[in-house]
Amino acid sequence: MSCGHLLLLPLALAAMGDCKGPPDWREPEGLSRCAAGPELSWEAVAVPGWVASDPPGGTKSRRGRSISRTRHVELLVVADFSLYQALGSDIREYLLVLFAAADRLYRHPSLASDVRLAVTRILVMRHSSEGPEVLQEAQQTLHNFCEWQRQMRARPEWAGEKYDAAVLLTRE
Repeated sequence: MSCGHLLLLPLALAAMGDCKGPPDWREPEGLSRCAAGPELSWEAVAVPGWVASDPPGGTKSRRGRSISRTRHVELLVVADFSLYQALGSDIREYLLVLFAAADRLYRHPSLASDVRLAVTRILVMRHSSEGPEVLQEAQQTLHNFCEWQRQMRARPEWAGEKYDAAVLLTRE
């Protein structure tokens, strides 16, 4: 698989075949996306504030955007035993780099919202008996993870823990 550049375009620009992006667009450092081939080298993503029927730079005016304020999403990141086995002692660094990249993606200038991701805690399951039961069926694994997380939050040692969302990473 070959890698191309990351570019998020409003649907109106993509439909016109203009893949250059906005005039002030510049490629963020270190970000790339994988593409299956040259015909798929760009993807169009709907961006709030753009109206598909309005041509960019045309005479019609765009709808006004509401003033965006920064939204912070605090994350609990849980790595299961299979991921720990695969990454070993490098797992914390890997997870921090992964979520730093995700944070940068949310800061892309073509996105209308200002979302910041912050990892508040990382839990690594170093034994197969720890953590939620991870199964081949994703729905059951999600249920197990939600139940496990609810039980963890009820513990006294978790009384001061604060996070908005929990993420389970596994190789299963």
